[in-house]
Parts: sequence; C-alpha cells; structure tokens
Amino acid sequence: MNDWEKQRRLEERVESFALLLVDDDAELLHLLELRLAHDGFRVISAGSGHQALLALDQCLPDLVIVSLLLSDVNSFQLVAQIKQQRDIPVIFLMPIHGVRTRAPEVRCCAEDYVVEPFEYEELLDRIRRVLGQTSRPDGGE
Repeated sequence: MNDWEKQRRLEERVESFALLLVDDDAELLHLLELRLAHDGFRVISAGSGHQALLALDQCLPDLVIVSLLLSDVNSFQLVAQIKQQRDIPVIFLMPIHGVRTRAPEVRCCAEDYVVEPFEYEELLDRIRRVLGQTSRPDGGE
C-alpha cells in the first residue's frame, strides 16, 4: 500500500480517533475543539493539567495535544504522568520564544510539536502524521 492510500484510509477512519486537548487558553481550546470535531475527531477538552488527568480516568484518547505553558502544572511532568499510565502519543503546542531552549526536551518526551502561533492545517497534518505512525487500539493501521 502506498503513502497516498494510507493517508486516504486514515482520513476515512479519522472519526474513530479521540483527541485529548489540554490548554488553559479557553478561547484556543474552544476553537480547536470546534475545528477538530468538524474534521471528524472525537474531542475531549481539559482546561488544566489536573482536568487532563481526570479525563484520562474516563477515556482513552488516541493522542494528547498539550500546551507547553500550563499554569497549574509542569507540562513535562504532566506528559510523564500520562505516559506512565498509558502509551499515548503527545504533540506539544509550544511558544515560538521557547523553541531553541525547549525543543530538545520536547523531542525527548513527545512525538511532535507545533510552534505557536500556528496554522490549523499544520496542526492537522501533524495529528494525522502521528496517528498514522501509531498502532490503533482496534488493531487497525
């Protein structure tokens, strides 16, 4: 199966993917939730690191998207806790001013990152890439 066929299959089954969004920027969280839901994802939102951990007790997302700058917890520690509980891929949303100093740390604990401000399509491409590289709970590609 070539890359184009894999991408097409992924896009056809995208509605079966659940995403956990973690950001304390309520406006950004709401906008991403709307856009991702419109694109067929099941979206669980958490406005804090503590809410994210509670959400993980209730659901098993296929991917976690988390802000690097959460006000209530250290994002690296949050991701470490998430990965201790479950093997879930992570994409960080990170501010442009932290790219040089934080990118190596981010690469060690997350599958990818997107620099803020970002275009929605860039985030969507990263989500699809990461989900396409991870095994599915239902046994699919």
